[in-house]
Amino acid sequence: MPAPTSSGQWYSSKPNELRASKLIGTTVRNAAAEAIGEVNEIILDDSGRVAAMVIGVGGFLGLGEREVAIPMDGFRVTRDANGTTAVSVNSTKEALQAAPVWRWRN
Repeated sequence: MPAPTSSGQWYSSKPNELRASKLIGTTVRNAAAEAIGEVNEIILDDSGRVAAMVIGVGGFLGLGEREVAIPMDGFRVTRDANGTTAVSVNSTKEALQAAPVWRWRN
């Protein structure tokens, strides 16, 4: 591995950043504060930017759950005073149940 350079090869954390590992498993709520799913995956585009999140919707205890991908700009991610992350999306349970099922290509 090459040595660090003054060009900024190494990254330092910055305030208000989120870790993907902390988002995965987070309950997704709608505008009415109803739990409508859970973040299962975070998808990066070919430039490495977050393109979408895949949420598991429906089902009970993992049975009957289906995955739906929503573009990242469809989510609102916030943090409260205690640092707890909240994820919300402007959708209903019914709309997510009717959405196309996410399918992985690879």
